[in-house]
Amino acid sequence: MPKILSIQSEVAGARVGNSIARFAMERLGVDVIALPTTLYGRRPDRGPHGGAATDPALLASMLDALAADGALDQLDFVLSGYMASPEQADIVLDAVRRAKAASPRVLYACDPVMGDAGRLFVSTAVADAVATR
Repeated sequence: MPKILSIQSEVAGARVGNSIARFAMERLGVDVIALPTTLYGRRPDRGPHGGAATDPALLASMLDALAADGALDQLDFVLSGYMASPEQADIVLDAVRRAKAASPRVLYACDPVMGDAGRLFVSTAVADAVATR
């Protein structure tokens, strides 16, 4: 069974990010470790989202705990999606580096969730971080 680390949003009122990705991948027989970049009530492009971004220190701590359990050594894929802060891009990069250090065959996919219909719904700092890191 393939194993994936999915680092993206968790949105209670929408089928986006880990809210749908985890379900869809598990239905396909993929073992998913889901790290939330946010805990939102609704999509940020709909107005005030409710909830908050996952603090980068908390997200990094969760990644460290997974590494301590050896979970990053068993990955086949790392997937990233919506990021709420530039620091989260650094944490994603760290996760990819750790996973690839354990196994160079690990694949990484970035879903650059930053906007729609010609407008950004993340800050320019987040967009720059995703594009450059």
